[in-house]
Parts: sequence; C-alpha cells; structure tokens
Amino acid sequence: MISGDILFCSMIQTNVVNGTKTQSIFRPIPVIIPASIPGNYTFAVYASVSGLPFGKEYNIKIIVSNTDGRSIGEFDVPVRNDGNVKVEEDYYQPYEIGIDVRNVLINEEGIITAVLYVDDTELKRAELKVCKK
Repeated sequence: MISGDILFCSMIQTNVVNGTKTQSIFRPIPVIIPASIPGNYTFAVYASVSGLPFGKEYNIKIIVSNTDGRSIGEFDVPVRNDGNVKVEEDYYQPYEIGIDVRNVLINEEGIITAVLYVDDTELKRAELKVCKK
C-alpha cells in the first residue's frame, strides 16, 4: 500500500553520514504569524512516500498554494528504475522530499496548502494557518 505524509516546518537540513543522505526537520509549524500582512515569509515543506512497488515508474508531485489559492510552486520528483535506486524487498526505498519556500508574499490571513500526489492521485494534504499579530 502506498502511503505518505507532508508537513510544514521552519527549515530542513540535509546531512550526509557515511555516504547516506538524511534529512532533519526543524520546528514543525502549524501556524505562522508574519511580522506584517502583506509581507514575505519563508518556510519549508517536507514530504515522504513509501510503499511504491519496485519496477514501475512513478511521478511524485507536491503543489503548494498561497492563502488566495494561487500556486506558489509545483515540484515534481520522478521515480525511475534506472539502476541507481535503492530497493527494500519488493519496494522502492521510501522517498524523502524537502522543499525550501523562500520569501512568499502573503497578502491576507488564511490557509497555505500543500498537497502530495503520486501519479496524479492525491495522497495527503497539509494546511498552514496564517494569522495576523
């Protein structure tokens, strides 16, 4: 079964230990309170996907939308059987995706949304509430 998760955080750091990359998530954030609205804000989006059966190609996509519903960005991660992938039993090793979203213009209070898709099927949705001081 394919499963995934997605969350907002203040920062993601990629570490390399013995040739293996790991990601550290700093300060998961359910709410942001910018210094002013309108104003710019920086945050990160972390997603993970597991349970992808080996041998098939997949497209993982994350779409982040601003409080007004307009897209901040779409991020595609192809999963290809190119000989460089890691496999655990009959599944691709879980994928971890870290995205820095910098200097987003926030014009109003509301909800920033991030949606995780695998092959155009919605897997998970996360919301980040934006409030005035």
